[in-house]
Amino acid sequence: MKRLLLYCMLYCLVQIGTFAQNNIDNYITNQMTNNHIPGFACSILKDGKLAFEGYYGYAKISNQTPVAPNSSFMLASVSKTVTATALLQLYEQGLFALDDPINNYLPFTVNHPDYPNIPITFRHLLTHTSGIKDNWNILTNSYVIGDSPIALADFLEDYLTPAGDYYNANANFTNYAPQTHYAYSNVGATLCGYLVEVISNMPFNEYCNQHIFEPLCMNYTAWFLSELDASKVVHPYTWTGTNYTDNGLYGYPDYPDGQLRTTLRALSRFLQMYINQGSYQGQQILLPNTINQVLTTQYPTIDNTQGLIWYKLGGNWWGHNGGDDGVSTQIGFNPNTQTGVVVLSNSDTDITDIFTQLAIIADTISTTNKPICCNYPPPAITGNATTCSSSNQTYTVTPIEGSTYNWTVVGGTILSGQNTNAVEVQWNSPSVGSLNVEQSTP
Repeated sequence: MKRLLLYCMLYCLVQIGTFAQNNIDNYITNQMTNNHIPGFACSILKDGKLAFEGYYGYAKISNQTPVAPNSSFMLASVSKTVTATALLQLYEQGLFALDDPINNYLPFTVNHPDYPNIPITFRHLLTHTSGIKDNWNILTNSYVIGDSPIALADFLEDYLTPAGDYYNANANFTNYAPQTHYAYSNVGATLCGYLVEVISNMPFNEYCNQHIFEPLCMNYTAWFLSELDASKVVHPYTWTGTNYTDNGLYGYPDYPDGQLRTTLRALSRFLQMYINQGSYQGQQILLPNTINQVLTTQYPTIDNTQGLIWYKLGGNWWGHNGGDDGVSTQIGFNPNTQTGVVVLSNSDTDITDIFTQLAIIADTISTTNKPICCNYPPPAITGNATTCSSSNQTYTVTPIEGSTYNWTVVGGTILSGQNTNAVEVQWNSPSVGSLNVEQSTP
């Protein structure tokens, strides 16, 4: 849930040198061994392609489940980039202005107790300048195994209003007026998620499913464990000095600030959307002007690295990292070079150095690899389905007597076999494309 306050220039590890692609595996496995990281996944994006992807170690140590393309990692604070995306979609629809007071939209009133006449705005929440403070006595005690039973609205009203069970004027707010001081705020980001819920009149998780995850083909992605196959969810671990402790699959009521779980490929598509100025495979998730606002320092005299949730990592790179119990993650991209990096792990260990090295590699790595095709939901599709080759390709699923099949393709044409267990596809381009099948059994 926390943002690690690291503004390392992305060339601080340049002495390691340029890596050939076939050396990345050795570098990462060595880092995992040296830093006690049980499971790891990473990707490098370049020229709209998945220039590199790697899966290492275990998603669950006890039964030696390997990290795989359908492994759903907890993102911790990287989740905030999705929360911001959802809120900014509503901004693009003209449903609010960034400098509007949030109290114009909330069903309860949120004021800084020391500065009640200074309204908190959407922009304040998106830049951590609202004056809302993380009270870790409350937040830590709210962790539970599984999804929290406390509703998002109930938690926030109890935390932010004087009559609430969790309210503490000194512990829940800073000493500074809104728009005068930077103070990273998980609760402020959570309030962004709740505002999505209120303004859209949809549960926040359902809004994201419909308007972000489905258009981007982000399979195995969800805010709640109840929406995922538990066997595919990566377990978070803490190294005790002698062995790993499984922290369990946990949740908390302020889930929009850090509880999203997704796969490497799904998050890579989300990041590629940002690199593409808000679009991916014909889906316009955000407008280019909104992306430009995200990547603009909002209050440079307060914090000259902070955009709208995303922040400067160093050089021309923008991104966000995340850390929680048994979780360390980071995403980032360089809009000038059209390169990006995703790093996911199930360890407390800070993975900034690995991210930095991969960012360096991104400048020289070949882009002859595959596009960021969809993860394929069960049943597994066999065939050369991740190359999206411009030549005809045939894909099959294991037939079950009496089953019906519905294939959908993006970036190509189904030439034959639509209602069978095998289809022939002609791809439009070797750089983009996705294929999915729904198999209904009797």
